[in-house]
Amino acid sequence: STIKPYTPYLTLDARGKGLMLALEFVDTDIGFRVAKGLFREKVLVAGTLVNAKTIRIEPPLTITTEQINSVINALSKVLREIANNMKIQVTDESIATNVLQRTVLSRQL
Repeated sequence: STIKPYTPYLTLDARGKGLMLALEFVDTDIGFRVAKGLFREKVLVAGTLVNAKTIRIEPPLTITTEQINSVINALSKVLREIANNMKIQVTDESIATNVLQRTVLSRQL
């Protein structure tokens, strides 16, 4: 739900199983910029072997709710920065929905 406001401008898909997630972006440049921005925010992600526009987030099973929230906040911040640099308008309604979904998700964990 963090990437939903940025679809289809920056992101194409988010998929995964368990805690392993893959985020696919519209092109390799966006994927690189997101990975670089997350690294700046102290979140390590991995690339994929066959698709340079997809990054993987693979936290340990011992990740805490606070750490999950940190990753979500970092991803939101980086996507917002990239969208602003590209002059993409993201509606407040999308962001408000995202905050509500994040709150529900954190309670489920």
